[in-house]
Amino acid sequence: MRTCFRFPGLLPAEFYKQGFHLPKYATRIAGAGHSFDLRAISYLVSGKSVAGIERDMAFVHDKTSFSRFLEQQGLPAGPLLALFSRGSVEWRVSDKAIPKVDLFIKPAHEDAGRGARRIFFDPVAETYSIERPPAPMTGEDGLLAFAQVPLCSDELVRRLCRASERGDWILMPRLHNHPRVAALVGDTTLATLRITTIRDRQGHVAIFSIYWRVAISDSAVDNVSQGGFECQTDPSTGRVSAGYLAEQDCLLSVHPVTHAPIEGVVLPDIPEAVDLCIRAHRLLTEGARDYLFLIGFDVALTVTGPVFIEANMPGDLTGPYVAPIPLWRDPEFLRHVDSYLAPLRGRRTHFHPDL
Repeated sequence: MRTCFRFPGLLPAEFYKQGFHLPKYATRIAGAGHSFDLRAISYLVSGKSVAGIERDMAFVHDKTSFSRFLEQQGLPAGPLLALFSRGSVEWRVSDKAIPKVDLFIKPAHEDAGRGARRIFFDPVAETYSIERPPAPMTGEDGLLAFAQVPLCSDELVRRLCRASERGDWILMPRLHNHPRVAALVGDTTLATLRITTIRDRQGHVAIFSIYWRVAISDSAVDNVSQGGFECQTDPSTGRVSAGYLAEQDCLLSVHPVTHAPIEGVVLPDIPEAVDLCIRAHRLLTEGARDYLFLIGFDVALTVTGPVFIEANMPGDLTGPYVAPIPLWRDPEFLRHVDSYLAPLRGRRTHFHPDL
């Protein structure tokens, strides 16, 4: 009943019909419920219209605008080669050419790794091959017909331009794991951190949670929704817990494929990654966006140091440590939320008329 009340329109009969009561859906429903609750608080404290709130959230969540923000602020990010939109290309490199290396392509407006895929370069034939995505896009996929078809660089650009008529795409070099990370989980899939930061009304930003996400299969993405597992990570030491595999609702102390130990290992450059995320949250919420109090950053650990991949709004909290409801029992979370809600006590408040 609690879940049905949190999601207007979800009736108890439909809840059981869809199997949402089963343990395997607990973390997914908890994550969606937390996002719903966080948006409701943002609506309440911001005093903005829905359009204004969604525009501010989109600025953070949209991969293209977030990339431009990082560039303007001088924050380290995965290098972008080009942006494809409305049938044309905006080059982000001076020579306006695709390098002869493996690449990575992702839609600018999808979540959970949908539509993201690697592009493998064949140095002998000097052609590029787009792999099939691990998860289908919610919209039409203009590249699916060319999966595993060898393409020269010019033809690849033309295909990407044509695909962007249905949605924006981001092209970047394929990033690789830090050698210490690769020794644990391999280098076929980039293993990223989900670093969630939290801000109070006075502007103080702190770390709320850190999870290290690891793929099990040879996949383009490490998302838990695509079968990976996640490890809670200590923000001061970089030491990780046992990995939680949601599909089987179990904990892993070793990687099931590489057989390397996972529980207790120390990841490199965690303090640097933490500092970057705190700085980014402060910069993102200066001025009119100060009410965006919870942001989830995806960060890759590479040989050159931590780099941003993207940001998520309003935090995308998932995993065994926040399901089903401990979010509301966390004293640090409650303190930050209360800093926004306290000024409203004793006053009659109302949502904006178009909410």
